[in-house]
Amino acid sequence: MTAIPAALLHATIDLLTEVEAAARPADAVTSGWLRTRRDLDEAARGAVLEQLYSLIRHRARLGWWLARNGHADTPRNRVQVWQDRAGAMDHPDMPEDIRLECPDWATAAMRARFGAGFGAEMAAMLAPPPLDLRVNPMKSTRDGMLRDLQRLGIAASPMALSPLGIRVQERLSLTRLPGLKTGEIEIQDEGSQLVAALVDAKPGDRVVDFCAGAGGKTLALAAQMQNRGH
Repeated sequence: MTAIPAALLHATIDLLTEVEAAARPADAVTSGWLRTRRDLDEAARGAVLEQLYSLIRHRARLGWWLARNGHADTPRNRVQVWQDRAGAMDHPDMPEDIRLECPDWATAAMRARFGAGFGAEMAAMLAPPPLDLRVNPMKSTRDGMLRDLQRLGIAASPMALSPLGIRVQERLSLTRLPGLKTGEIEIQDEGSQLVAALVDAKPGDRVVDFCAGAGGKTLALAAQMQNRGH
């Protein structure tokens, strides 16, 4: 882990404090916070966001270190421990559930579900997720969007399974993706893209999405129906 300047550490503490105080998803809080920080350029925003999500993924271990050393569990102290330990968060005395960042309420069910694979599954969930994009076939094509990303200097490749999917190979500010504003692309994990593809909705169909969250699969289904369905 590379240390970041003091000004960006303060910005990270400020953002983490807001995320923990708000009764909203972290990405929604982050979007609002970034709109108020016009002083941060793209590189600074990327550094702050990388730190924020690292801190969230290491929440249990950071709390364990603070308790072990008798310090209050606050956003500022968590950032300090993260910097001091340079990302080396494990310790022989640390319980497995904490080392794997599995919350108390989920441990029993997850162990029952995965058995001997519990550790591997939890460890995989701690890895930073890729940035997956879904091309809107009503407005563009995957090959066209790949060319556009290449012109912008963004490393990306077609997904192996989703025919509309693009995986971005770098961490970047979403402001570098003009296709998000034009509706040519949406942010959507490959798994969700495949769920929508398997439905294979056609124009005129009526589809009910019983597990809609932000509506990504609903948008994908609407595109499959060419905006002529319900």
